[in-house]
Amino acid sequence: MTRTCTLLSLMLAVYLLAHRLGGGDLLRYAAVAAGCVLPYAISRADRTVPKGQITFQPAPMRPYLYLLPLFVCVIFGLSALTALLVRPAPVSGSFWKLLFTSALLPALGEEFFFRYLLLRMLEPYSQTGAVLLSSLFFALVHTPAAMPYAFVAGLLLATLTLASGTVLTAMLFHFCNNTASLLLSAARDLAVFPYLVGGLCLLGCVSLLWAVGSRQRPGRKKLRQVWRRDPRTGAALRAAAASPLSLVAVWLLTDAIW
Repeated sequence: MTRTCTLLSLMLAVYLLAHRLGGGDLLRYAAVAAGCVLPYAISRADRTVPKGQITFQPAPMRPYLYLLPLFVCVIFGLSALTALLVRPAPVSGSFWKLLFTSALLPALGEEFFFRYLLLRMLEPYSQTGAVLLSSLFFALVHTPAAMPYAFVAGLLLATLTLASGTVLTAMLFHFCNNTASLLLSAARDLAVFPYLVGGLCLLGCVSLLWAVGSRQRPGRKKLRQVWRRDPRTGAALRAAAASPLSLVAVWLLTDAIW
């Protein structure tokens, strides 16, 4: 575990430094690519570190799609509560460009790094610990105002990834959430905005009722298994706290606040 945490610390440092270089559009795209490719090369360099079973294979995602409206509704609600306390910066530019840079790129880059690289390397030690740690660092790379709902989103996306066995599920949910956020932001000043929010809440309620309405719902058993009691969780979290990962966490938190 200590060796894995040390390797993850190096990967996180490379990921963060690569994204610090992002300036213009071209540099931003190069930073996203470098932030994925370089940590992946580091993870492949040490073959003694165990890896989990998460893949890029198009595993069946249908058993989990009914949760998509609920996921978008929960994250939108948390972000709206945050916006009441901290007014977000206005977003401007072409919608299609924003769809690529603010919806698709984060969904691909962040899910590849946090749910494929980090989660997959932590999974062999404890699934619950892997979900918690990957979600913590996912939250820490966001702004302080976004950290609470980013942590919740990380928990949900990591759970979906482990349950489905493929990171493509998290990428789809992340992209749909970002797209819905962009659409609602673009329609904020229109008369139809309350109806769009109401429709989203209605879909979220239907999704929730569908999720709890039957014990035989497809995928529910695998979702529960991710959070089953695991005696290894405490040891995994203590090992991570005693490793360079704790220093990286302090660095991220300090950088975000100051």
